[in-house]
Amino acid sequence: MASLREDMFGQASGDFAVDLGTTTTRVYRRGAGIVLSQPSMVAFRRGDGGPARLLDAGSGARRMFGRTPAGIDVVRPLREGVVVDPAAGAHMLRSFFDSIPGCAHRSLRIIIGVPAGGSGRDRDNARAVARMAGAGEVYLMEEPLALAIGAGADAADLWGTLVVDVGGGTTEVALVASGGIQCLRSVPVGGDAMDAAIVGYLERERGVLVGERTAEELKIRLGAATADSPAERARVRGRGVARGLPVEISVSSREVCAALRAPVAAIVAAVRSCLDGIPPAVSLDLLDRGILMGGGGSLLHGLDRALEREVLLPVTRVSDPFSCVARGSAAVLDYLGVLRRVERG
Repeated sequence: MASLREDMFGQASGDFAVDLGTTTTRVYRRGAGIVLSQPSMVAFRRGDGGPARLLDAGSGARRMFGRTPAGIDVVRPLREGVVVDPAAGAHMLRSFFDSIPGCAHRSLRIIIGVPAGGSGRDRDNARAVARMAGAGEVYLMEEPLALAIGAGADAADLWGTLVVDVGGGTTEVALVASGGIQCLRSVPVGGDAMDAAIVGYLERERGVLVGERTAEELKIRLGAATADSPAERARVRGRGVARGLPVEISVSSREVCAALRAPVAAIVAAVRSCLDGIPPAVSLDLLDRGILMGGGGSLLHGLDRALEREVLLPVTRVSDPFSCVARGSAAVLDYLGVLRRVERG
């Protein structure tokens, strides 16, 4: 027998939460959990005078990135947390949903996590992507709020919760209070900026050009926000700046830490700026609650300790930083009736 919520809102299997991220898209299926996690990339083959044809999306498109032959374009539909190419984003999302059993060619009900600092146009683009991808109903959820709920916070008791969401393209620092965002700071710094900082450092200090994927691998293996991490090294292949020839060098964890100094400082500065705008009474609550940090970029080794040293508050990294926004958005699917009234109001 169907539950009351299923009778009111439709079968659970038809409801999805989407974390449409700059680097990774995750889909949470109601009743099943995370059913898809793919790079936010899509590949097209250019037509001879006609429209481009979808070639691949997700990991297949990522494998082509930087290695595409003539006539093939690999596109990243999102930048700094928002959709910048709605048509490419719709092709990508439609391809993702087509790969999920039972989702092809049906009207879906979708809730999408969006940056709290996004503009009205950014929100419209997110809705358009979902509509073009086949959604019948689309709802939006601010990502810092979704992260807090996904981490297990009680939606009815979110007064004085400071959330730091370090995504691929953006870091958002938000005070979640009374079920909404009361104070917000957003900076275009996240995992992508960290990768770019490593690329720039190696070119500037070592005279070697490396690709984004190599920089990302270095970040994951050796990256740290503090210089007191254990000393390690890794071999890296790239192209020498001086002669343009392939080279291989050894890179230390201290060098990667130095490369990441600027993006880490920008994240810390955003947290301090948000704290400066919080009322004194709420600041006292934060002494007990501390800071909740999530997003893929939060996994940078020592980032929690770096924040604690600078702002003198305890920092808790959520247990599942990658999927937290999708899970938190999915929790709101139980209250679609409320969302309908809000969007129509």
